[in-house]
Amino acid sequence: DVPLVGVAVTATDGAGHRTQSSPTDVHGHFTMVLKGNGPFVLAACTHGERMVFERNERFHDPVRLARWTKVAIGDPAAARAAYERGDLDAVAVTPTDNADRNTLLGRHDLHRVLDGCIDYVALNAARPPFDDPLVRLAFAKALDRGDYVRSMLRTAVTATTLIPTGLVGHPAGDVVQAFDPAEARRLLAASRYGPPTNGSLGRRLAAIFRGEAQQAPLRWAADQWKANLGLDIAVEEAPWSGVVAPKPSDLPAFAVRRWCQDFPDPAASFNVLDTVTTWFRDERLADIVAQARVETDTSRREALHEDAGRALSRSAPFVWLASSERWWLVRPEVSGYTLSSYDRDFAQLSLAR
Repeated sequence: DVPLVGVAVTATDGAGHRTQSSPTDVHGHFTMVLKGNGPFVLAACTHGERMVFERNERFHDPVRLARWTKVAIGDPAAARAAYERGDLDAVAVTPTDNADRNTLLGRHDLHRVLDGCIDYVALNAARPPFDDPLVRLAFAKALDRGDYVRSMLRTAVTATTLIPTGLVGHPAGDVVQAFDPAEARRLLAASRYGPPTNGSLGRRLAAIFRGEAQQAPLRWAADQWKANLGLDIAVEEAPWSGVVAPKPSDLPAFAVRRWCQDFPDPAASFNVLDTVTTWFRDERLADIVAQARVETDTSRREALHEDAGRALSRSAPFVWLASSERWWLVRPEVSGYTLSSYDRDFAQLSLAR
């Protein structure tokens, strides 16, 4: 665990040195397993304050970066203040509210990068009314994702498909789940359950959450479905049942979840299908994903993943909400780095280059 939100950099590039003072009002803790056979070695460590890394001169291709320092600052506000004072070169930021979000979006030193994770609502296709794909798609099109980003995550972009714009395998033009309340009501009326009667589709619908982290997103979704579909959906807390493998019909009708790629490939996104094999099956979609897993031609493989993304959005066992981002403030004089979706620290995959 490295709860770090600041990075101070000292670089040598042939044109001189950039020196950087270090903040003194820092606190926190970290526990790491460190090895010294990579591009950097740990030169100094003050528990709860900082870790200083220096270039490993014995590395097969010594890097240009002479030294970099991780600073532990447990309070995001204190970290951001340290950055504003010039004590840090880069700091991770999360807006405190929508006004702060708008302020950050207007800053020239803000850098945004997708982190490979997506928030979604899983609809249990083994339980009515979600056994009807028209109902599932209606629920998907009744959610205002822009509002979700502003009120729930703030550091994110809206998502109507599994793989977002900018990552390999994104199906361009996949907007079948885009917010459209009128179309959502039409789809619901055309389903075998028909339009709502007295806020119901003939059965009580309840959103079950386990833990406070799930409660707010579910209440948000229930409010959206009330406003845009006229449905009354209860939001209730339920204890863990202790059943390791419950029957699909015993699982909640829907739940808010997050899926993250664990390696940089579209196949890592489509592994989300492994979480729903007991209550959702689309043979055409399964065939496309299976073909992509063994395809060796890069272009053909990407096209297959794009086709799979469109098919998954239309089948709608998942209602896509938002692709989360990491936001960094980086001083303009810092250059020569690349931010990627797989950085857990500032530019950690490009520092060695």
